[in-house]
Amino acid sequence: MEPTLNIGKALDKYQVVSQNLDAAISKGASDNEIWVLASEIPKIILQCISRDEEAMAITQKVFMRLYENQSSNLHVSTHIVVLVTIYDVCKWYLKELTRWVVYIDEEHKFNKDIYIYIYFHFFFERNG
Repeated sequence: MEPTLNIGKALDKYQVVSQNLDAAISKGASDNEIWVLASEIPKIILQCISRDEEAMAITQKVFMRLYENQSSNLHVSTHIVVLVTIYDVCKWYLKELTRWVVYIDEEHKFNKDIYIYIYFHFFFERNG
């Protein structure tokens, strides 16, 4: 299938999935429901004309959403799952993700739960 989405359309589709994830989080969705919704995001990226550019834009949005509700383990773990699903189609962004974690603003810099989630999902599970 030929890629057809530009960045605007890709972000619009991401926004719909993001809203569906928010609704799933609100109702305490199962892990399977979260994975099904999260798996829609790499599909969006694979439809993009400029895959790297769109992937970076979506990944940045997901990363920032990770910190929106740090007190909710389901919110944090859901957004880590989304980052993991994106990684499955865009391996290059792990270096950027690491940079974002290191250079995030002081207010969010020392959230050990998010660090542990990221470390576990990207390093331990993948190499363990």
